[in-house]
Amino acid sequence: MRFIVIGAGLLGLSSAYYLAAQGHRVTIIDHRAGPGLGTSFANAGMLTPSQSEPWNMPGILPKVIGWLGREDAPVLLRPAALGSMFFWGLRFLRNSGRARFHANARSNARLARLSLAAIHELRQKESLDYGQICRGSLKIYRDRAALEEGIALANLLAGTGVTPDILDPAGIVRVEPALQEVAAHLVGAIHFPDDESGDAYRFCSALAQTLSRQGVEIRGNVEAIGFVLAGQQAAALQTSVGNMEADAFVLSAGIHSPQLGAGLGLKLPIQPVKGYSITVPMMGNGVMPRMPVVDDARHVAMTPMDGFLRVAGTAEFAGFDLSLTPARIENLK
Repeated sequence: MRFIVIGAGLLGLSSAYYLAAQGHRVTIIDHRAGPGLGTSFANAGMLTPSQSEPWNMPGILPKVIGWLGREDAPVLLRPAALGSMFFWGLRFLRNSGRARFHANARSNARLARLSLAAIHELRQKESLDYGQICRGSLKIYRDRAALEEGIALANLLAGTGVTPDILDPAGIVRVEPALQEVAAHLVGAIHFPDDESGDAYRFCSALAQTLSRQGVEIRGNVEAIGFVLAGQQAAALQTSVGNMEADAFVLSAGIHSPQLGAGLGLKLPIQPVKGYSITVPMMGNGVMPRMPVVDDARHVAMTPMDGFLRVAGTAEFAGFDLSLTPARIENLK
């Protein structure tokens, strides 16, 4: 069969790999110049089943209201985005009840562990190098109540195979010596030894090279516009370079998927959210952590990556506004 994969990020490239392995003819298109230049470009790079809890934890509504207008808020809702996300927001809040939240967290964790196992197999089979670090991750806490809540959630996920190790300040320094100077300000941490990390963009680049050698066509600067239907079936993809025919299509276009899917009658519950990151060269006397460190209070992760530190985090619901707010960058610094 002929497949067209829409989107050359982590999901699109991985989908193309398995389709090609089954003997299908695959073409990947992306509106950017090359693979991995969207959400996969400069994220935290963490492969962490331990971080499987959804953002809509119980009690999220009063927290989001309290964070309105605060540029240092872990989750910031811009008023301009309210109209477009009203009905999605109602579903978001409906799933923030404790029973639904726990069920969704466990489902996410099982999916994450399956994904991590697939990464292991793919990495070994294709000798992929993306700066992977397999020392786990560390989630740090400054507040006793937050630590107890984190332990309860970690124990919930333990039923899915996540293995938490609870640490006091001395244990934190033993596992992550880079935190020695701040350990006195921490009440504890949770180490998840099975977590991993790596450079998502490097992964995309390496996998794209593998796909090209296997005969998969990757076309950049091609924008998907909509579908040409034959009855109830998609027969071709309308693009900025003309119609492209295929037997089947994979829709992995991130925040652009709902608009494209609407032409097929799909109602995809996806809203754009903006994350921030900075990439800091670690030279001279810089102290580099051995593994990703997640600051629970700030919702920020610090991930070591081959000579530089990626600091990423916070969530901003701002619609499709791609502009960056200097104050939120300063917060990461």
